[in-house]
Amino acid sequence: MKILSEKAIEGGKELEFEFDGRKCILCVPDNPRDDKRVLWRAEFFHAFEKCDIEMFKKGWYRAYISASNLFGSPKAVEIMKKFHDFLVSEFGLCKKMVLVGLSRGGLYSANYAAAYPDDIDALYLDAPVLSVSNWPFGHGRTARNENEASLALEAFGMSEEEILKAKLQPLDNIEKLAASNIPIVFVCGDSDTTVDYRDNTESFISEFSKLGGKYEYYLKPGCEHHPHGLEDPTPVITFLENCVK
Repeated sequence: MKILSEKAIEGGKELEFEFDGRKCILCVPDNPRDDKRVLWRAEFFHAFEKCDIEMFKKGWYRAYISASNLFGSPKAVEIMKKFHDFLVSEFGLCKKMVLVGLSRGGLYSANYAAAYPDDIDALYLDAPVLSVSNWPFGHGRTARNENEASLALEAFGMSEEEILKAKLQPLDNIEKLAASNIPIVFVCGDSDTTVDYRDNTESFISEFSKLGGKYEYYLKPGCEHHPHGLEDPTPVITFLENCVK
């Protein structure tokens, strides 16, 4: 681990360091919970962080490793696994963490939880991408994003057809996630044209609920892809904290 910077923030300190050649962030609270719980952001660490900051004030560590432009691919999941194990061994943090997936972070979070369910207590998925078929490849209600589609092909090292046939999307892992009893809280905007909530979140929930999956769902009227989060994040915080009692 190579420390890049350390700075004081309200309620604790923020460490920026390099692990396995990738930028990482760990926010350490002044008064951590006894169980050293971690709120782990899969992407966009400092964006729309009201919920994360409130949980930090309650003693949760906040963590992040950059695996950008890897779209929750198997490579991304293994990068995350190494980081998870490093946090546990190096800092003595709780093995069970809460993963937060905003937008494309949903791909990372849901795929990691399906691969390593024993590492995860709960998921918070906000306007999440749960189908690379829908985004960035444009099958369904969401427009194709050619630039991001090109990056996705590179990340998976496969053709588009091969990626979809390989069942590497969160929508392909619903049965695993339901069987693992990992609860999920979803927040979406009903006017999201960037990541269509019906092709992602509601398609996921439709099957997840049939399999007995535990979840809460907040649909924000008139909201586009941004802003993420609830104006008052208390319902999300309460859900997540109840998952670790």
